[in-house]
Amino acid sequence: MKRLTYEIVIEREEDPKAGFSVHCPDLPGCVSNGGTAAEAKRNIREAMELYLENLIAHGEEIPRPRKAVQVGRVACWRLHEPVPDYPGGGIGQVSQSAWFHA
Repeated sequence: MKRLTYEIVIEREEDPKAGFSVHCPDLPGCVSNGGTAAEAKRNIREAMELYLENLIAHGEEIPRPRKAVQVGRVACWRLHEPVPDYPGGGIGQVSQSAWFHA
C-alpha cells in the first residue's frame, strides 16, 4: 500500500497536566493523546496505522486524505440575558444558553 498523508489536529488540554489530545478528521473516531505535542503526534500515527489495518482486515475502503485543516479565531460571547442592541431586540426564541458568534 502506498504512503498516505493525513492531516491531524493537536490541541492542548484545559488541564496542562493532561497534555495534548489529537485526532484525524479524515478517520472518524481515530483519537489519541500524549504528554507533549510530539508524543501525541507519535501516538496518533500508531492509532492511525491500527485504524487503517482494521479497515483492511474488514474489507472496508481506505479513506483518501481530503480535509484541509485550517486554524482561525472567532470572537464569541455567551448570552446570559437579552442583549438590547442585538438585532431582534434580544434573544427572542433562542435559549439563553445559546452561543452567538461575532
